[in-house]
Amino acid sequence: MFVSVPSAGPLAEVGARVEGMAQTRWSAVRDDQVPDDVDRLLLTVPEWFGRPESNAEYVDDARTMETWTVRNEAGEVVGVTLVSWHFDHSAEVHFTVVDRSEHGAGVGTAMMRAIAADVRRRGAKLLQVKTLGLRAPIPTTTGHDTSTRRWDSSRSRRPICGMSRRPV
Repeated sequence: MFVSVPSAGPLAEVGARVEGMAQTRWSAVRDDQVPDDVDRLLLTVPEWFGRPESNAEYVDDARTMETWTVRNEAGEVVGVTLVSWHFDHSAEVHFTVVDRSEHGAGVGTAMMRAIAADVRRRGAKLLQVKTLGLRAPIPTTTGHDTSTRRWDSSRSRRPICGMSRRPV
């Protein structure tokens, strides 16, 4: 699990790190639910989201959870993040997916920047993202958690605990 957390605390650090990055053309907004787009985007990254039963759960979650999107110039959704609130002081990035064709272009960064700012405005002190722990083995068939860990560490997120295996 990695934590990103306000002007003098854990959320401020992430906002400063991400906001200091090069400006992109992407803009993330809190949006209506987009389960069909989540389903479509999952298909672009089967090496990360290759379990049909898990994907069906993400699509179901996308029907009800707070939804953030990034859209391209044509208005098509190219990134989705689902956020859950456990308490007034803490939010969790439940799920993020970015269209394969836009990986590395700043879509995920735009979503995290917008969400971190929103979480701060709403008074939360903690924004967490759960991933496999640093010592957990990375499935050799995907390697996706290596990319996730690299992305998290490049934004100075701090691990607070680690899962030793992927939930079933």
